[in-house]
Amino acid sequence: GLHVYPSAANFILVDFGDVGRAEECRLFLKDRGILVRQVERYKLPACLRISIGTGEEMALVFEGVKDFIRASHSG
Repeated sequence: GLHVYPSAANFILVDFGDVGRAEECRLFLKDRGILVRQVERYKLPACLRISIGTGEEMALVFEGVKDFIRASHSG
C-alpha cells in the first residue's frame, strides 16, 4: 500500500514502499502530463512529492495514482 504523510505545507509526501514502484508511478503520471517530484536527495527514494493544486488538478492526480495501482496489480 501507500502511505501519505500528514502535511501542513503546499505538498503531500507519498511513500510507495519501494524505490522502483515510486519511479514507475512517477513515469506513469508523467506520461499523463502530471509532474511530481522525486525526493531522493532528502534520503526518501521511495517517496514522491506532490504539490497541491486546484481541486481539479488534485482529482487528476488522485485518478492517475489509482490508475497506476490498478495497472500495477493487473500486470
